[in-house]
Amino acid sequence: MFIDKEQLKKMYSNLLLKIITGEASVREKEDYYKFLTQNKEEEELFFQTQSLWFKTNSQNQLSHEFVVAEYEDFLKRVDAQEQKHIIGRSIQFRKYAAILVTAVLVGGIGGYMSHQLINKPAALADSGVQKFSSAKGSIARLELSDGTMISLNSGSEMIFSQSSTGERNVKLVGEAYFEVKHNALKPFVVEVEDLKIRDLGTIFNLRGYPEDKTIETTLLEGKAEIMNDANKTMMVLAPGDHAEYTKRSKNISLSAMNLELVTGWKDGKFVFRDKRLEDICAELQNWYDVKFEITNPDYRNFKYSGTIKHSTTVAYVLKMLKFTTNINYEICNKPIGPDLIIIK
Repeated sequence: MFIDKEQLKKMYSNLLLKIITGEASVREKEDYYKFLTQNKEEEELFFQTQSLWFKTNSQNQLSHEFVVAEYEDFLKRVDAQEQKHIIGRSIQFRKYAAILVTAVLVGGIGGYMSHQLINKPAALADSGVQKFSSAKGSIARLELSDGTMISLNSGSEMIFSQSSTGERNVKLVGEAYFEVKHNALKPFVVEVEDLKIRDLGTIFNLRGYPEDKTIETTLLEGKAEIMNDANKTMMVLAPGDHAEYTKRSKNISLSAMNLELVTGWKDGKFVFRDKRLEDICAELQNWYDVKFEITNPDYRNFKYSGTIKHSTTVAYVLKMLKFTTNINYEICNKPIGPDLIIIK
């Protein structure tokens, strides 16, 4: 049976809702992604729609006003696309907005308004242990019973427990920003792989994703003590100190750091200052849940400076990078697992 191009576009636009809500089958995803590779305008709008759906339906603790503003910005981008096309073509773009309205009302803004400000922990077998996590593309904010405030970056996980002596213990995988409620009688210790950071009246940022080569601790206020797995003190930090521990050599170094570069993620943005493209890709793949492959080794050490909102789609970020560099890239949509972005 013959199906013309407009019928195909209608069929695939109807698939969009199933794709972004995770209800599509592997076969449907494969067919849809193949369609997108041949229709770049639909691909761009798909990434925009997917990005907004993900934020409105995630564990992000964003305000209702922020979600509405994001949606309005999306509509402006759709309208901008419409102005570039004939009337019949603009109807197709408007359909993306209509589909997104359906998705958001079903599982986005409506569910968002019912979320509590503080994330609820998952209970583990031990009644005194709590587990918190943040999904890819989201920031989880939580408050412990002692008043300690914590922000968990995208794809991070922490387990909190309290010993019989009152010591508060955290095991972290990923990145977190701690505003510790200090109690000299109840030490607060964060463990990342073979390092421990002990609070001495502290606000600090700690990054230790498994794929990172280093564990980084940046102190904003108070004091923090860095210890090895034998509880031996390696360094005591003062405000503004940035400690970098190399996993392979087990060496630790100290430097000053622009705090905005370290904590920008907490405020919903990427902040890059002369940052290597390889490191930028690591940041992007953690937030957007994609994988990067840099096939041209000359690009790995290219340095870039800029500030990019988390609400920006990965496709737009790539366009920004291409505009300021000579890189070319290809987005390979995967029906299962993270999409692959090849930089060449």
